Amino acid sequence: MHQAKRKFPFRSFSASSLLDQTSIKITDGGKIAVKKYTKPSGIIKWLILNFPPIPLYYPLTLDPFERMKREVTFFSTSIDGISVPKIYKVDWDNALLEREFVDGKILSLESEEEIILYGRGLSYIHGYGACLGDTKPQNYLTEDDDIYIIDAEQSLFNCSKKRYMGWDLALSILFIFWADPFVGPQEFSAKFSSFKRGYEDKGLKITWDLLTEAHPVIFLIPPQLLLVIKNSID
Repeated sequence: MHQAKRKFPFRSFSASSLLDQTSIKITDGGKIAVKKYTKPSGIIKWLILNFPPIPLYYPLTLDPFERMKREVTFFSTSIDGISVPKIYKVDWDNALLEREFVDGKILSLESEEEIILYGRGLSYIHGYGACLGDTKPQNYLTEDDDIYIIDAEQSLFNCSKKRYMGWDLALSILFIFWADPFVGPQEFSAKFSSFKRGYEDKGLKITWDLLTEAHPVIFLIPPQLLLVIKNSID
């Protein structure tokens, strides 16, 4: 695990781009990200996303203390290829975490190179035996080829169930589609190939069986693009 660096040669993204649970505190030493897990915004978000049959495919949690536990565990674990913010303060009584504010660049799903990093980052996590649960690109930051995870409140370790990794993969591919919902098959094929290349760099494989483990997610992608995916991995 690489601890996140203090400064990057990139434009900072605003605090409003972070999850509503997170605010920015200005100190003499700079910015600190403060996350309050009991904020209604976080609970409501996961309540909406946790209706049946979703829990059958991934154990998203509403519990603010469980979400905090998962995130603290992830930020405290060394995963080769993945960088994380430094933890400054853990307040279990108030379900509050203070961590380093990482001033980096959010992954762009319009960039072939960054889609490769998107897949590669997930492969590092899966290769460790963990899952992320919430794979939206806003949870990743990049500097050159370094990959930072700044939100891991739905992550799991000992992620042994095949469908949980299928969930991560299917959700990531869905985010690639949502980044340009009018994308044609040829362009989508190029984007999926970039993601697949990044994910499979370290020896892991994307299979159709794995993706359909999370069929409520993968089948939100239009049929003509699903065919592109299936043909790319058969």
